[in-house]
Amino acid sequence: MAVSTRSPSSLRCAFAPGVPDAWSLGAESVEGLLEGALWGRASQELLEESGDGSWSLSRVPLPGTPLPGQEGLRGAPRGIGTGWIRLRSYAPWSAWRSLGSRLSAPGGATPAEREWNLLCHLRAAGVATVEPLAVVADGASRRSVLVTRDVDPGPTLAEALALGEERIPGLGEALAHLAGRLAAAGAVLPGLAAERIRVQGLGEGQAGDAAEGSCALEQVLAARGDRPVEFGERLTVREVPSLVLEGAESGSVRPRGAQGRWSAWLAGLAD
Repeated sequence: MAVSTRSPSSLRCAFAPGVPDAWSLGAESVEGLLEGALWGRASQELLEESGDGSWSLSRVPLPGTPLPGQEGLRGAPRGIGTGWIRLRSYAPWSAWRSLGSRLSAPGGATPAEREWNLLCHLRAAGVATVEPLAVVADGASRRSVLVTRDVDPGPTLAEALALGEERIPGLGEALAHLAGRLAAAGAVLPGLAAERIRVQGLGEGQAGDAAEGSCALEQVLAARGDRPVEFGERLTVREVPSLVLEGAESGSVRPRGAQGRWSAWLAGLAD
């Protein structure tokens, strides 16, 4: 899983496998990552911020990412590829709120650490989310920042629902799968709106032609219990889009009532 380290200034930090340090993300140090002092800071874009100033979300290019009009400043990648990353920076939590968060699932003394733990929990349960790359927290001030890879382009779930199943085959199956995975994870995500979910994996010819099913494929379907399968019948195979959560802020884990909670969420999308 994640690799945890402690900086000389007692900052807590953790990096995902494949992310060796803050330098690979464009910062000179862990402190720089917390402060947002990154290689691509001049191109930083503010995406969203809370009304009460408790957090802000921005995106920054990784070192080596081609930038229009700045070809001479491109530099070289630092080991984790190019592209953009997202920084969700949180203002300090109170001591009481920090203590309460430590004692509840998924735990975490700061909101960034709590969201990091929740994203890891959801991904382990088969829920597609943004890729967490690093988390840094200051134990003294209780400031924190969560770093994730930017989401791939694609319509939001709200836009996809407006288009309908006819335009996006498999959307219903994808929604049912997402709700099932979230229920299995016991997730509580009060801020999860259709605008915060990306629909990916779209392409031409999603609805595949009927083809003779192979013995292996029939056995997989039978084992999953999707429906009775008679060997030799013709099966229709089609791609199903992937639904990716852009974040999990303010979320928690509470298994009790999870099935009903996510069934109601699905019903609300249909209204």
